[in-house]
Amino acid sequence: PDRSFVTDLDLAIELRLRAEIAARYPDHGIIGEEEGLERPDAAIRWVLDPIDGTAPFIAGVPVYATLVALAVEGEPVIGVADFVAAGRRFTGVRGRPTLQNGAPCRSREASMAGAMLACMNPDFFVDGERQALERLRDATAWRIYGTSSLAYGLLAAGSIDLCFDTRLQVHDFACYLQIIEGAGGVVTDWEG
Repeated sequence: PDRSFVTDLDLAIELRLRAEIAARYPDHGIIGEEEGLERPDAAIRWVLDPIDGTAPFIAGVPVYATLVALAVEGEPVIGVADFVAAGRRFTGVRGRPTLQNGAPCRSREASMAGAMLACMNPDFFVDGERQALERLRDATAWRIYGTSSLAYGLLAAGSIDLCFDTRLQVHDFACYLQIIEGAGGVVTDWEG
């Protein structure tokens, strides 16, 4: 209904992750992009996006990832973004430095005028959001589009300075809260 792609591999990965979680942690809840909510009252929940960036995956553009977060009482405390085709895995754990392939990584500070902005796909933005994107385009030095969720990993690693996206669901961003904050970055919405 939302015109997003779903492949057999999306479904297979999510079912495999659900089976692994259920075998080890039968009381934990799960929120998955493809299969929805399981055990909604659980204090500990896993948030799964089996292939974030399915359209790039189908096209062979290596910016797709498997995203996994662990939330306690609704707050993500662990996040993993595994970009198998790009050979990058970002891991964030509350209170610890973010790791890229096992080594600490850090976001960078940049002036807005010198910043590199990443955005998933400008086609997804509605009118008010397009105006905000235009203002950010005008205020930054460089723009990169179509990086899917790899942009958030690159933000944590200090390669990109600002990511701007719209209509994200919890499975699209839950893993990035600890990844970005553990690298010294900030995650916010329009309300601050």
